[in-house]
Amino acid sequence: MKIKNIPIIIILLILFFGCTENPFMEPEDIVIMEIKGQVKLNDGSQPDQVYVWFEKINQGLYTDQDGNFVFSINSSMFVGNEYKLNGSVKLYFYLGNYALDSCYLDFADGKLLENYYFQQDGTMKSTKYLKKLLNIETTVSDTVFKAGIGQILEIIVNIEAVYEPVDFWIMARFLRPSEPIYYSLIFQPEPFSLNDILIHDVQSAQPYRVTVDMNNPFLSIYYLASDTLNFKQGQYRIFPFILIDRNVPDQILQEVGYHLPSYYKDFHILPMKRDDAFIQFEE
Repeated sequence: MKIKNIPIIIILLILFFGCTENPFMEPEDIVIMEIKGQVKLNDGSQPDQVYVWFEKINQGLYTDQDGNFVFSINSSMFVGNEYKLNGSVKLYFYLGNYALDSCYLDFADGKLLENYYFQQDGTMKSTKYLKKLLNIETTVSDTVFKAGIGQILEIIVNIEAVYEPVDFWIMARFLRPSEPIYYSLIFQPEPFSLNDILIHDVQSAQPYRVTVDMNNPFLSIYYLASDTLNFKQGQYRIFPFILIDRNVPDQILQEVGYHLPSYYKDFHILPMKRDDAFIQFEE
């Protein structure tokens, strides 16, 4: 046994366990601060699924059923010395058929400063209220639809502006230029299954811009025959494809499933408050 090597081993062990930052281990993910607050909807709807996006670090999350949100700002979100946030940073609040809103946080060398919107501990001073822009309602003539018996289902989509004129996009098929004849509907199975989502009249559909105001709603009536549809048995949620035309940061749209005109099966993740129709398909 080579006794002369023992002191070297002891020194190495002391250095390994004595270091406050072990070079052989992953750096600890430290919570630098929390940013938290509450969102409500001005029409009294449940304020869940509002998308809250933190601009500087490009992080987003959805509010809970009470409209609460908490951002845990961790050291792993930054590289090197870039963890020191400086200046004003925007926090956005997005819901598909409500007005986009935002507020500011002010930082100095990574330290959050108290301002009009936030306390120094990261708590938002007052509840953020989002204003509803559109009422979107889908109704059906029957709640049970049986295949192969020639049953006709009437589907009515009514879209109304709440306070002011609103421009939005839908997907439409055209008889001739500027004369849409069909608008795309989405049939989403309940419970949800991505593979079983059906989009009616999606072939050759193109984006079509519509403007509504308080006196001129958008009304569309569909008639579907049961023997022309190939649906699996079960319950489906029915709603229209619709995207409001407004300035929203691209990063938010990418996160919430905005892919106009190639929306198709991603549209279900777009946060929106609608009154959808439900129907039971039976073979």
